[in-house]
Amino acid sequence: TWNRTEQGEWWFWKGKPEGAGEMEECCAVRPIGLHKYKMTNEILEMENQFFGERDNSDYKKLNARTKRYVDKVRKAMGIDE
Repeated sequence: TWNRTEQGEWWFWKGKPEGAGEMEECCAVRPIGLHKYKMTNEILEMENQFFGERDNSDYKKLNARTKRYVDKVRKAMGIDE
């Protein structure tokens, strides 16, 4: 996740207003596209984190910050209703 304070002003932040979402607040809660993930196992793990049973083994691997984001996605998409 991106953190403007820790990482400083680099191209990712260029033109973004102060107060733009950082860390687990940086991304949409209804993701429609993912990048950087090219290995089949990474994509399947992410699918399981977002859409699998609650507290599955792939979800449990996540750090607290990432879990907060995944929880927001699951809630927005009605996974845990």
